[in-house]
Amino acid sequence: MKQKYFLWSFILFFPVVCLSQIVPSNIPSKILNTEILKKEPSTEVSLSNEYKNSQRLLQTGNAYDSVFYKTSDPKNKATLEEESQRFIRIGYEDPEMFHRQIVLGFLPNSPASLDFNMGYDAVMFDPRDDEMFFIIENDLTRKYVIQGVGAYDATYEFPIGIKITQEGTHTIMLDAVENFEDVIYIKDNLLNTSYNLIESHFSPNLSPGEYLDRFSIVFNDITSKSTLGNTDVFADNKVRVYYLNYKIIIDNINNLELSDVAIFNALGQKIIELNKPHLSKQHIIIPFMYQQGLYVVKAESGQNKKTFKIMN
Repeated sequence: MKQKYFLWSFILFFPVVCLSQIVPSNIPSKILNTEILKKEPSTEVSLSNEYKNSQRLLQTGNAYDSVFYKTSDPKNKATLEEESQRFIRIGYEDPEMFHRQIVLGFLPNSPASLDFNMGYDAVMFDPRDDEMFFIIENDLTRKYVIQGVGAYDATYEFPIGIKITQEGTHTIMLDAVENFEDVIYIKDNLLNTSYNLIESHFSPNLSPGEYLDRFSIVFNDITSKSTLGNTDVFADNKVRVYYLNYKIIIDNINNLELSDVAIFNALGQKIIELNKPHLSKQHIIIPFMYQQGLYVVKAESGQNKKTFKIMN
């Protein structure tokens, strides 16, 4: 009987003894019961103490020190710098539908520049026979798949090279942009025109060869700029250019003063150039015995320029 009583006593009172030995180790002093602090020190903690709302104190995290902290700005410096970076992904597809993507990155507050920068520009290690790539520092021995520069500037122009070995449709397109809102153009330096990649793909009619100085990525429509506020003196003076029987003929009906005429092949190479002494006639005949294909005649009159496409 005593053993049973001892056992029941142990079961009933052991939790009380254990609880009396538990002393919280990390209770903020601001919320301690002030009535307990006024009593004489004791080795026992009464389980019958009652806490009242009047004994509690509400404090915000801004006014006093707290165990929990909050940041004043949820976005740190690294996040803000990452959001200010801009990327443009340009795609190229050859007639076999192989897709190449090259990337242009604008990286503010970085050592990257328009020149070659180790760690920001990447060379293309697996170029194909038909390819598109960046040209940096006019180095034609390297083909770059990534070009990283500093902060964005709408006046920048980024030369791209195109290598073509087979006939067919070669297409340049805009794959994607990140944190970029301006319009992106492909500039044809030979024809002095630009093509909006936001609106549509660009599929130039090009013969096989290497086009290393003809195209660039720009952010302004040079076509509208070249005609905005300027009178087309070539149209007003009825200047016509055409091909006939192995000759390129320029009809300058109103004797517009021409300062220069140059003829380019599809690769952008200048093959013929005439200056003032040979351009004073109304009917100018230029012998032309080159292979069949597309050619461009560029005529200049003072500050005015006009390009004409011809097929022989």
